[in-house]
Amino acid sequence: MTNLNPTVDDSITPENLTGLAEAHQAFIDHLKDESRSSSTILAYGKDIEQMIEYVLDAHQIQHVHHLEPEHLNGFKHHL
Repeated sequence: MTNLNPTVDDSITPENLTGLAEAHQAFIDHLKDESRSSSTILAYGKDIEQMIEYVLDAHQIQHVHHLEPEHLNGFKHHL
C-alpha cells in the first residue's frame, strides 16, 4: 500500500529513536571535540536542558524524531 502521508518516515522504529538526553550528550561531546570554550559548552548545555524540560513537561516528547517546529517555537515563547 502506498504511504498517503509523505511526512511519515517508515524507517523510524522505537529501536532507533534518539532520546533527548542522548542527543543532548552527543551535542555536548561534539562541542568538546570542536574545542569550544567551557563557557560555550556550559551555556549551550543549560539552554538544551531547559528545552528538554519544556518539551517533556508541555508535550511529553522524549525523542528527537518527535520534535516539531511548533514545539521549539513554544519553547521560545516560554522563555
